[in-house]
Amino acid sequence: MITCTPRGICSTDYVLRSDEREALVTFRSLSEQGAIALGESEYEIHKDSILKSHWRLERQGKTVAEAYKPSMWKEGLVVEVAGAEIGVQKTGFWSTSVQLVLADQVVAEIRKVHAFTNRAVIEGRTDELPFEVVCFAFWLVSAMWKRAAAAAST
Repeated sequence: MITCTPRGICSTDYVLRSDEREALVTFRSLSEQGAIALGESEYEIHKDSILKSHWRLERQGKTVAEAYKPSMWKEGLVVEVAGAEIGVQKTGFWSTSVQLVLADQVVAEIRKVHAFTNRAVIEGRTDELPFEVVCFAFWLVSAMWKRAAAAAST
């Protein structure tokens, strides 16, 4: 299990902790871009365009993974890494929980601890994916949660 704890009460930045690893997942202000600090490694998250739902996870200028929305009519994202596709799919229409699907198998689930918190957990076989990719998937899910919260407040 990986715990995802906000850095502060109103923070959208998270510390992700597993038994062996720890990462800091951050958002840049006023954009859907951010970073992942994983030990000595720094990863940047870039969004290609305001109009396109396409993000890149980069380390030292090289793309490690890409995420995109396959259809404007469907919810969910696809993360491509090392030739594999990982689906990032909501578990239900009203749910905030998300499943990571690899080769038609649910590998992990990302969910909030309860409805009145920003704390979250990632449960499942997360060791089947690189930790930086799990962090990237969490960053994407957190971005979806931020969008939903902003839409609900207007």
